[in-house]
Amino acid sequence: MHRSHRVAGALVGAAVGDALGAPFTGSPPGEFSRRFPVPARGAKTEMCGSSPGEFTTITQTALLVATSLVDRGGLDEADLADRLSTGAHGWQTPAAIWVSRFGSEASADGARQIAALTGGDPTAGEAAAVFAELMRVALDGGDVVATIPAAVSLVSEEQRKRAMTVLAPELTPDDATEADGDLWLTLGRAVWAIREGRDFAEVMRLSVDLGGHTSSAASLAGGLAGAVFGMGGIPMRWSSAVHGRVPGFSDRRWGLADVQELAAALDGKPLQHYFPGVIPRIGPREVLPGIWAGNLDGARYSENDFAVISLCRLGDPFPHEVHRMAYIADNDYNHDVDAVLADVLDDMAALRAEGHRLLVHCHGGASRTGLVLRAWLIRTKGMSVEEATAHVAKRWPHLGLWNASFTAALERIDQRPSSSERG
Repeated sequence: MHRSHRVAGALVGAAVGDALGAPFTGSPPGEFSRRFPVPARGAKTEMCGSSPGEFTTITQTALLVATSLVDRGGLDEADLADRLSTGAHGWQTPAAIWVSRFGSEASADGARQIAALTGGDPTAGEAAAVFAELMRVALDGGDVVATIPAAVSLVSEEQRKRAMTVLAPELTPDDATEADGDLWLTLGRAVWAIREGRDFAEVMRLSVDLGGHTSSAASLAGGLAGAVFGMGGIPMRWSSAVHGRVPGFSDRRWGLADVQELAAALDGKPLQHYFPGVIPRIGPREVLPGIWAGNLDGARYSENDFAVISLCRLGDPFPHEVHRMAYIADNDYNHDVDAVLADVLDDMAALRAEGHRLLVHCHGGASRTGLVLRAWLIRTKGMSVEEATAHVAKRWPHLGLWNASFTAALERIDQRPSSSERG
């Protein structure tokens, strides 16, 4: 998996965990699963509360830390202190991404320095050092669980025993003796969910189901899980909903694209807002029953009652109330194309079942759009890849067939279990 997918997944995953867990703060164990026993893929999802998908001070703090690191080119204690107004746990993920490029010792030291500026629990720096090492390994594609002993060896002797206790493989959340909200307990819960979860969605379910300080644990778990499973492993119904406002940024409303752009900058890329340019509009045109196709501007300026499935970067956000954004590139970096495609098709099926008109698009309306249209026919009509391709080509002349990895993914659809079998 390309590192950029992991980096984006880490910061977005942390924000998703925060927003997903926020409505369940203080809830008893198992409340999330009681309310959502099966995935909620329609217009209303597991992102609930008064403003579904809105992150809390945890992510606000994370974004303040991240913008300081990017704007100042590193740790500027005075600048960071000026920006911070809370000591929430959310700073750990952006700090860990930033320092991950500099090796274990430098990573741990940098995490400690940033932790010291947030105040609060004096043990925060040691927990941050462990988390930073786990994140560094995850972003490099390593085994997070296997690296726990090495990560613990980086902390002070007085904290080492405590760290090994909460991170022990045999420990379950029921065995914990620390008070809810304790930094080590929060990290221990996040690592437990990573051990037990098969994918990002399951890690989140396990984290939020623990109850108590759900946003804190789910944010840390989401950061690690996002690095492990990549941006494509985060269900688009959750990542698309993430939003909020950050102190010091006027009335700007942060969304998914902002978080992704900031994540890339934390990893050393230039911070710049994506501008796709102006392109001639294509579509929307009904290509399959209930499913329209278009290019970027064809979708952007379409009627607002469409449920839009975006398969490319957007630049400015769309006005549509139901809007899902999938993380897929038209290149060979899509290590997780199977997972993304399955997620897209499952959401489309749920939205169609609710009666929504779907509008599928990518930048040019060709390759990625064609991938999803053909995949829909293969899954719902039992067509072969060749039959689905011919069917779409007759109805959508903009179909692009240059991406061999997309064709290979289509050929694997029949070999994958259905959504009900995946759980």
